[in-house]
Order: sequence, then structure tokens, then C-alpha cells
Amino acid sequence: MKHLFTLSMLILGYFTLGQKDSKENISTLQPIHQLRIYEIPKENKQVFHDRFRDHALRIMKKYGFTIVAIRESEFQEKTEFVCLLEWKDEHAMTISWEGFMADKE
Repeated sequence: MKHLFTLSMLILGYFTLGQKDSKENISTLQPIHQLRIYEIPKENKQVFHDRFRDHALRIMKKYGFTIVAIRESEFQEKTEFVCLLEWKDEHAMTISWEGFMADKE
């Protein structure tokens, strides 16, 4: 929990420190970020990491995903895989996810 709280505070600071006065400027200049947290069963931890490294990363790059950070944390005796993603705008994010989810691989 401590690690997740620290990560959340870093992300909040990242978003608030760079903001401009005009809401119009914020929407056109600032990228979209998405924080994804996956619970990994301890017995499948290595399998998850191998699959992410060997398959998911390659497919994500194919569809324009930008990975800002990847971390692993422990929360209530559970292992979590934490991934911060970035896109230039909401449209790019939507297109990336649609392509990724539809990819037959």
C-alpha cells in the first residue's frame, strides 16, 4: 500500500505541476496518462512477466503504446504489476487500445 500511495502521489504531482492557466491549453498540450494495476498470483509471477516481455510489449509497441514506467509492488500479501502508459491525446489512446484488443496475436 505504501508503494502504491507513493506512486499515486508522484503521478498527481506530475499532472499538477505542469498545468497552465488556460484549460484550453491544458487539453491541447498535455498527454493522456493511464495507470494500470494487475494482480499477479505468486505462483504465476514469472509466467506473467515472461508473457508481458515476450508478447504484450511487442504488440503494444505495434499500436503506439508509450510505457512511461513499469513497477511491481506488494499489497496485502499480493503481488501487483503497475504500468503507467502515455498517449498524445484521447483519440490516440482509443485507437491504440482498439488495435491491441483486436489483434489476433
